[in-house]
Amino acid sequence: MKIAYYTDCLLENNDGPAVNEQEFLLQLKEKYGDNFLFVTSLKNKTFCQKNNINSVCFFEDLKLSSIIQKIKYIKIAIKLSKENFDIMVCRFVGIPLIPFLVKLTNKEKKIAIKTAALWYIDDTKSNSFLDKLYRKLRDGIYHYMYQKAAVIDTALPYAKEHIAKELNIDKRKIFLVENGINTDKFSLKNKLLLKEVESCWPILGFMGSLPASRGCRQILEVSRRIIKNYPNLGVIILGQDDPINTIVSNLIELGVRVIFPGKVPYSNIEQYVKSMTIGFSFYEEETVGIHGNASQKVRQYLSCGKPVFSIYHNHDFIEKNDLGAIFCSKDYDIMAEETIKWVQRVEKNPSEIENRLRNYALEYFSVRSTFIQRLEIYKNILEKS
Repeated sequence: MKIAYYTDCLLENNDGPAVNEQEFLLQLKEKYGDNFLFVTSLKNKTFCQKNNINSVCFFEDLKLSSIIQKIKYIKIAIKLSKENFDIMVCRFVGIPLIPFLVKLTNKEKKIAIKTAALWYIDDTKSNSFLDKLYRKLRDGIYHYMYQKAAVIDTALPYAKEHIAKELNIDKRKIFLVENGINTDKFSLKNKLLLKEVESCWPILGFMGSLPASRGCRQILEVSRRIIKNYPNLGVIILGQDDPINTIVSNLIELGVRVIFPGKVPYSNIEQYVKSMTIGFSFYEEETVGIHGNASQKVRQYLSCGKPVFSIYHNHDFIEKNDLGAIFCSKDYDIMAEETIKWVQRVEKNPSEIENRLRNYALEYFSVRSTFIQRLEIYKNILEKS
């Protein structure tokens, strides 16, 4: 099976989509060597060079006003439509004009949409002419791509029914594929605590974008409630936004030892995670209700054997399998109580908890297992066509 893989994600970002696509690309490289075609933004050239991704077709990011660029896109699409690949796997965050043109040019080419989101639920506030034009063009092309795709996968359990209903798509061609994480990177190996927190216990932690609204507010409120129980409490925060500085100051005023390096490269974050006692991952209920949630950080915490505190939405498996606890985002008193319970459990049976959580992540969230699952789906689709 010959694969072409398209993404417009900026791979060197530390956000969830970028990490997701990094890992998928590296799995392709490991399995196929140079025997696959990568179609991506010119901004990903450095990442490709660093990782020896050699069979690449680069394109410049889309500018709606550039006629010359559109002509270049058409030329790229015509060339790609003649390439000898069986299926083009697409993960897009912008307008996927090139895959769209490839499909228009050669209707026999199979398209697989990877990690589909509910793009048609648009909460954008801007009503400027250019923004309206952009959304109209995006919606038209997305709708065409979803309709013509041979297969669609999503990490959101409820999205399968939602996409099928709203876009009138046969749900038999929509599959649930979990967000996979690198379980070799996020592991139980080399578990030495960071020197900065060697004297701390317990250590609450967060990593990711928008820390103030996605977990650190909860960490602050829990810290207020348990600092008397744990005067050596530590907190690790990876990520940066404007409100987080106030939260860090409030934590320090409470007497909490705070490790706050800001944004940390993806290549360096696992040692911070391994130093945590409990990992936090929250979203505002209204945001999750619109866009869903399949947080990678939840899976990365578990792969390092760390209990997870998260929002109830789409995280029933955490409570069901005793992997941590789930809450409404402002249940601070209950969170504090659960924190004390989990810290006591970790103190009593650290190895049992670490190994059990780690094994769960290996079974369900390994990037290798999700990669193999996708390949099997693609092979079945091609065999039926």
